[in-house]
Amino acid sequence: SSSSSSRDWSSSYSKPIGGVYIRKVEGMYDTARVIKAGDVLIEFDGNPIGPDGTVAFRGRERLSFAYLLLRKFVGDKAMVTVMRKGRKIGNLEFSLESRKSLIPRYLVPENARPSYYIHSGLVFTVLSHPYLATCFGSHWEDNPYTPLDILNVALLGTPEFDGEQAVVLSHVLTSELTTNFECHHQLLKYVGNTRIRSLKELYDFVEGATASTPIGEERFLEFKFGQSNRTIVTSVNKAREAESRILEDNMITSPASQDLMMSSPQLKPQFHL
Repeated sequence: SSSSSSRDWSSSYSKPIGGVYIRKVEGMYDTARVIKAGDVLIEFDGNPIGPDGTVAFRGRERLSFAYLLLRKFVGDKAMVTVMRKGRKIGNLEFSLESRKSLIPRYLVPENARPSYYIHSGLVFTVLSHPYLATCFGSHWEDNPYTPLDILNVALLGTPEFDGEQAVVLSHVLTSELTTNFECHHQLLKYVGNTRIRSLKELYDFVEGATASTPIGEERFLEFKFGQSNRTIVTSVNKAREAESRILEDNMITSPASQDLMMSSPQLKPQFHL
């Protein structure tokens, strides 16, 4: 949860009210069950929170209410009282959880092959700690060549729903379709106006577009990357025509990993070596 001082909020009431204002609650945590964005947290485990976000310590000393959180462990319970739309609501209990990261620390199962999808010579995979270590070294967070947007997602990204992933363009295969493409390690954000939140979403979207486009009919897909929305445009028909040749030239047996093809059998790529 994100919070800030509620001094301005409490000034509109005749009786001063302390607490911290909750600006955002991450939906993947148990906290979201009882605390809402816009609440003012006024008590934590029975300890009143002052207008400056502090709680009583020894004697007249005060500390940030975060001190109370730091005394707890993952799995512990916390009891809070909030002001919600002018109404005091107490005895709200939730479990403390460890931070959920958008970037998986390990491949599951261990030593599994990474999931991937190839379209028009573009190789997409899931951003993970093993990927970062392979591309930028074991200390990738200190490597100046680690792209800034990837670094931000790896260190600060949290999922908004179960199964969300960060999809990355890992590299570009050599082919007549990719002669002008000189990019890799790019975070994929959109295909057209569709936000991509997992590799399976990307697979389903592109394979669905390919299956619904008649042979000979021109259709283009726009892949938008990173914060700057750098765009790569591909032709569905040219990608379909060149797929077998690109895979054969690069000694790749399939345009997608087995887990993707098994999850959406109706969209299975038409070509297999």
